[in-house]
Amino acid sequence: MNPVVPVAGGTQRPKAGRNRTKAPTAADYGMPVQTERAPQQEPLSEEQEELLAWLKAMKFKRVRFGGVSEEDVWKKISELNRRYDACLRAERARYDALLESRGIKGWPHA
Repeated sequence: MNPVVPVAGGTQRPKAGRNRTKAPTAADYGMPVQTERAPQQEPLSEEQEELLAWLKAMKFKRVRFGGVSEEDVWKKISELNRRYDACLRAERARYDALLESRGIKGWPHA
């Protein structure tokens, strides 16, 4: 357990130190830890599942000074945009098919 330092209002915070190896958690501050997560909606399409998997696996290239490589961040943003665009196109196609199956015309400019 990390040593704590008293702060105003009677609460405590973890003692900051040079050898701290991990970021403070809610438990370090004496806050209740959420053990149950609210059920999340399942992805609607294969594109969304791929996007979620990519986001979970995404890692940035580290640089010696400054944290992460700016070039790598821009590449990741570009890839995220491409994947998000694919999700939107798939969702639009699904929505248009749903409208068509119910005999409703899509947007006039679609």
